[in-house]
Amino acid sequence: MDWVKIIFEVIVILAVIWYMYRTFHGTRGGMAMLGACIFFGVLIILVTVFKLEVIGNFLRDSYLLLILALIVVFQPELRRMFTGVGEVILQRGNSNQRFIIEDIVRSVMQLQEKDLGALIAVERTNSNHPTRESGVVIDGKVTDELLVTIFTDKTPLHDGGVLISGEKIIVAGCIFPLTTRQDLDRNLGLRHRAALGFSEETDAVIVVLSEERGEISIAFRGALERNLTHDSLRQRLTELLVPKKKGPALEEEQAKTV
Repeated sequence: MDWVKIIFEVIVILAVIWYMYRTFHGTRGGMAMLGACIFFGVLIILVTVFKLEVIGNFLRDSYLLLILALIVVFQPELRRMFTGVGEVILQRGNSNQRFIIEDIVRSVMQLQEKDLGALIAVERTNSNHPTRESGVVIDGKVTDELLVTIFTDKTPLHDGGVLISGEKIIVAGCIFPLTTRQDLDRNLGLRHRAALGFSEETDAVIVVLSEERGEISIAFRGALERNLTHDSLRQRLTELLVPKKKGPALEEEQAKTV
């Protein structure tokens, strides 16, 4: 049965590598991770070939310190990776967020008609990201009227982002961190780059409405989905924000929404 054990171990290793690749690919830590792997790979080869005992002893004696340093450097990516694992196991999500999805879609439709842009982040799990401190406290129930008012041109808060937690708009006029990725479409504006940057550091779902092109996009976990229709926006928000239910619980939830 040794071959079964070997196959199992290979599958586990490949799964871990694939999941880490998916987590780090295209993020700020991705290139740093690649650079770290190349650096330590070359260093290990040099130690082995030239028998550099001092450097070899240093690597063996300080591996715990190196691991701690890597954890600090790649904290956002590791947090997102383990958050994803926890969500799969615990089926995290807020069933009440089903009722804010229509308000978001309606607000996007109205803003499109007025040739206005928007940046709306919906938290999947509560966080204390520093972005909260950059905005103006609203603490009001999510409605399409309030969202449209916030993003109406020449209002004080229209240039920033809105942060939604549960069924409330927590803050508006937020300054989201910009992504540092270099592989993006040059036509993407600050809203899209801010949405990607925030999605790289949190588990939030960010809706972006382009003011120039009227294009609807969603940023999630460092990936950007573009050219969404109103129906596909509604569908993706439901998939990402509403936990899946089975059996009687699903029937009860569907009955409430009819």
